[in-house]
Amino acid sequence: MPFVKGQPRPPGAGRKPGSRNLTSQKLKEIVFKALEQQEGGAIGYLKTQAVQEPRAFMALIGKLLPTQITGEDGAPVRITQIELVPLARQDAVEDAVGDG
Repeated sequence: MPFVKGQPRPPGAGRKPGSRNLTSQKLKEIVFKALEQQEGGAIGYLKTQAVQEPRAFMALIGKLLPTQITGEDGAPVRITQIELVPLARQDAVEDAVGDG
């Protein structure tokens, strides 16, 4: 039965709420599999990218972090300390990954 504008959908029509697009799910699985097969595994690969491609790495971090952060019991976040940390040298990253 074709859809008629203004009429309710028949029961069971369409995708179930929360179900994922199969193409997106497959692509995600392929990317994770490739990431696991990198030398040093996923963590080693990400450590290397953090040094070699910091803009792309920080964009990834931005996608993963929540867009709104609250403090304890829903109160605003209180910043109590800001620490400057030097960037890792390339040879230190290679040692951590196991390439050196």
